[in-house]
Amino acid sequence: MFYAKDYIRAYTTNTTDAALTGHISKVAAPPTGTGVIHVSTSTGVVATVFDGCLIKFFGTDAANETGTYNVWGWKPLDNSSLTKLWLPDLLLTGAFTLGAGVGIAGASVINTEFFADTITSTAGSLDATAFRTLYSPADDTHAWIKFEPESLDYARIEVNVAINSAATVNAIVAPIGIANKPR
Repeated sequence: MFYAKDYIRAYTTNTTDAALTGHISKVAAPPTGTGVIHVSTSTGVVATVFDGCLIKFFGTDAANETGTYNVWGWKPLDNSSLTKLWLPDLLLTGAFTLGAGVGIAGASVINTEFFADTITSTAGSLDATAFRTLYSPADDTHAWIKFEPESLDYARIEVNVAINSAATVNAIVAPIGIANKPR
């Protein structure tokens, strides 16, 4: 069965953060907040898992401005009745450059926000091309990165402005494809 969800904004409003989180600590509850996407639903030994998450970055200021990103994955240590220990893994990290393509006035991405046309992926546990697909045309069309969440329950997309570059940045995310898979 295939299912595609609409794009959603990772951040309700664009961010001006100038640094990415270096290390995210373990937590005793599922992650929540800005940039968190629920990528699977577990019921016993079968999980409904998205086959991929498609991410497009955008920002304000002008074409050729830059930003950076991290994608974190979260899953619990166990499914027992005890308090779950949620552990983060850095899946992807890299940078993006805004192109000349903009959104539309009144839309989720507006006409003063530029889509990235270049994305690089430099590290993380999914940096191997077997777990992610990168489309980076560098020609003012939209660049994107797709990663496979596999057995993760949540993903968190984190973006920030590069020093002396984009005024604000954000991302849109579309979970794509769905299948029932054994846990």
